[in-house]
Amino acid sequence: MYGERDTTGELWAFENEVYDMLMDYCEDHEYYPLNCVLAIDPDTLDVLIDTLDNVEGCDIYPIGFFLCGDEPDEEEIRELALKYINVG
Repeated sequence: MYGERDTTGELWAFENEVYDMLMDYCEDHEYYPLNCVLAIDPDTLDVLIDTLDNVEGCDIYPIGFFLCGDEPDEEEIRELALKYINVG
């Protein structure tokens, strides 16, 4: 866990931010570099899709892990969100 984030609303908002970022990627993937990654700043929970050169200090994840075909995988996104936000 990363800090004291612990509300269901924060979890939902973070999941939506990741989902929306991945949906943008799915809809316009030709505009992204081939070597881009999903990056999350563990301090601010900013979500980025960019190259490794531009995401220093972030937690890095392969984008494909969070996709199911041409759509974001909601179950994987939930698992990711629970790493950062404790609703327990």
